[in-house]
Amino acid sequence: MRKKTLAILAMCTAAMLGACSSGGGEASATAEASQTEAEGAAAEGEEAAEGAAEGSTAPLKIAAVIPMTGTNKETGDMQRIALEYALEEVNGNGGVLGQPVEIEYIEAGSDQQAAITGMQMAVNTEGVSGIIGSCFSQYTVASSDIVADAQIPSISLGSSVNIVNQKNPYMWMCRADDSKSLAALADVAYNSLGMRKPSIIYMTNAAGQGQHDGFVQRFEELGGEITLDLGFDNTTTSDFSPLVTQVANSDSDGLLCVTTGFTDGVLLTTTIANYNLPYDKLGTPSVLSIQQSQVGDAMEGY
Repeated sequence: MRKKTLAILAMCTAAMLGACSSGGGEASATAEASQTEAEGAAAEGEEAAEGAAEGSTAPLKIAAVIPMTGTNKETGDMQRIALEYALEEVNGNGGVLGQPVEIEYIEAGSDQQAAITGMQMAVNTEGVSGIIGSCFSQYTVASSDIVADAQIPSISLGSSVNIVNQKNPYMWMCRADDSKSLAALADVAYNSLGMRKPSIIYMTNAAGQGQHDGFVQRFEELGGEITLDLGFDNTTTSDFSPLVTQVANSDSDGLLCVTTGFTDGVLLTTTIANYNLPYDKLGTPSVLSIQQSQVGDAMEGY
């Protein structure tokens, strides 16, 4: 069972790298504190599972719950491409314990209820040994109990500290939670770039709020202060000029942008470029994943 879980972790890392621009915008079980508990869950029944696997040529089935329709479809498309690359590599090297791996894709939709329904379908799919879940943190948290009840290893691609707080021994993360990654970004802002009073423009969903809070807490610990703290709804905001104008007219000495890598991120970065702000700009990984083909030189200076 543990070897199978490690194989799922490897494939999920590929999916995370392929979908990191979603900004959903997360390692061992849900946290370092629960690592021992998670290892115990993974080891449960290990001898029987491995014994059954030896000599078996039946496929090892993994369910991937990804958005295939709606506003999050682009994220799902990238996850699927990354997973297919990983699948080709794993099977090209003999599979897992001699078993070929197959992926069953399950619709996660583009809202929380659809994601919950997708996870329920995944745990009820016959023969599933593991699940690759959502890169949207709030969907992961909402479906955590389903995973715990089914006792099937699941990999979250999200990054919210709320996933950690679930302490679910069957749910793993393959990226650092926001409290750690944004604290590191705050260190860069303060110690490397010399910022002392930057402004922040951030999306107010669960992922954005978590990233915002991780940065602010660490930056203020270092002695800095936030000049303007400007939140926006990334599903409805289409004009960022009012927010960027406020920043341009302030005495900020830097700017942190927290968005997805899609429409809101493209609109925000292109708007900022029109203002020629005379200081360094920071972006979360989702912001920095925006393609030059989408924004031209607007990403210069991040």
